Amino acid sequence: MGMKFLLHAGCGSKLNKPPREYAAYKEVRLDCNKLVDPDIIASIVAMPQVDDNRYDAIFCSHVLEHLFSHEVGMALAEFARVLKPGGELWVQCPDLQAIGGRLALDQADVVVYRGGIGPVSPLDMIYGHRGAIGAGNTFMAHRTGFTQSVLKNALDTAGFLSVKIDRDTAFELKATARKVVSDGNPAEAGTPARQEAANGNGDDKAVQRVLGDQGRVAVPQDAAL
Repeated sequence: MGMKFLLHAGCGSKLNKPPREYAAYKEVRLDCNKLVDPDIIASIVAMPQVDDNRYDAIFCSHVLEHLFSHEVGMALAEFARVLKPGGELWVQCPDLQAIGGRLALDQADVVVYRGGIGPVSPLDMIYGHRGAIGAGNTFMAHRTGFTQSVLKNALDTAGFLSVKIDRDTAFELKATARKVVSDGNPAEAGTPARQEAANGNGDDKAVQRVLGDQGRVAVPQDAAL
């Protein structure tokens, strides 16, 4: 058996490591922030540099919530395209249902843990870390959010199978899913966003956001942000 390849999508700093389950995989780091020195500079919404059916697995931690809601499906379609048939997707994001429990207790601004980025409250997990955003890192803002059912529906709609979502970790959803093996899977086709980005077509602002929103997905993986 040859080497297996893992796409670390929205990798952020080199200090952010994939789970130990992928220790034997060759990690390829992708981010739209060139300052984190990724192997591939691209947004997860459109990855024209990445061939179809290229990776055995994709790991994407605390990135989807930084997209606009309509871009989530675009990103998942790109993941399905670049995964090999039967390949695994591992996604992590904040759990709005768990966070909502703190809101119900009127603890929106109470620090619930401290991560590498500093103290984190429910408001930070919902809207993005306020300290980082206030320091000028506006890419840390959150544009959408997920509960267990919302994330599962997004993965189902993108054509993934064997979707499993773990809520055991406080304030975090961990989802795994697999790309279907059949040749008739529509998710294997190139997505419109990717085609527009590769061909230089479409709305200029949209293409610029897809490929040139520097730093938007460079987020730490040790916090539910």
